[in-house]
Amino acid sequence: MPKPPIESIILRAIDEGLDVLGESPKKALLYHLEKGLGISWQNVSIDIERFEEALKLFFGPGYSYIYTIFRKNLQNFSGEKLEEFKSFSECVSYLQRKEQKNL
Repeated sequence: MPKPPIESIILRAIDEGLDVLGESPKKALLYHLEKGLGISWQNVSIDIERFEEALKLFFGPGYSYIYTIFRKNLQNFSGEKLEEFKSFSECVSYLQRKEQKNL
């Protein structure tokens, strides 16, 4: 069975990672990101640096916990080792480049 496209994996990793917030806070956060900052759910993987910066501002030091969940999800869903990356956007960029090379 072929692996899903990396964009689907990224969105799934984020979606399941944000589940730690609970459903209502998660929806509120995504609404704020889209309406307040113009970061739509469909374009999160395209605008990953802005998305990550917005979460850092929103969560402050608590973002490191969210990042760890995102990274672990990405590792599980992609099968890639991502511990060496210092940010979620670096993990995503790496996976996107790797997918482009394999096309």
